[in-house]
Amino acid sequence: FFFFKQKTAYEMLRSLVGSEMCIRDRGQNAIEFLRNTTFTRTEWHMFSSTKRFWLVMWYLIFFNLVDLSNFFLKFVVWLPADHVVLKTRICLWSLVSAMTTREYYEYITDSTNKRLAPLTWIAHAILFQEYLFTYRNKEGEFHLPFPPFIKSVWILIFVLLGLVTAYLLTKDVKRWSKSLKSKYHKFKTAGYDNKKLK
Repeated sequence: FFFFKQKTAYEMLRSLVGSEMCIRDRGQNAIEFLRNTTFTRTEWHMFSSTKRFWLVMWYLIFFNLVDLSNFFLKFVVWLPADHVVLKTRICLWSLVSAMTTREYYEYITDSTNKRLAPLTWIAHAILFQEYLFTYRNKEGEFHLPFPPFIKSVWILIFVLLGLVTAYLLTKDVKRWSKSLKSKYHKFKTAGYDNKKLK
């Protein structure tokens, strides 16, 4: 009985060691898989042009409006922060935002993509309906004026956005003028070559 017990314990110990090695190997394989997996690198290039700057800014503004809408709905509908309706809304917006971000990024970075994907328009429509609902049911709420320091912060933000836009516009104008000069030079050179051939 003692020999059988020792043998069984040895076999159990060997099987445990094997299980630990198997778990360790699986962990190493998972790490290698994540290390070797190629993830899509996102390059927004926000300050590359005026158009790109405002496209990225609208992306940031849009999802801040989504978060702000949750605050408005909570006070208009008088729902507690942990209510199932608000939690469901956050979960649904999390799924929509992941897919919308991908579509919007492709629209920004792909020069051949000339229009927004349908899901992006649907997300805009949903947010518009939420704010329309808030506006129609806002009686008795949000009647206090903005504090002076809040107004000052917003004025500062708008001034900074205006300065950045002006700077990027000057860069765009320089780039366009340089491109036009290059095209004119090529056209002039091609015309001169044609005269020589004649």
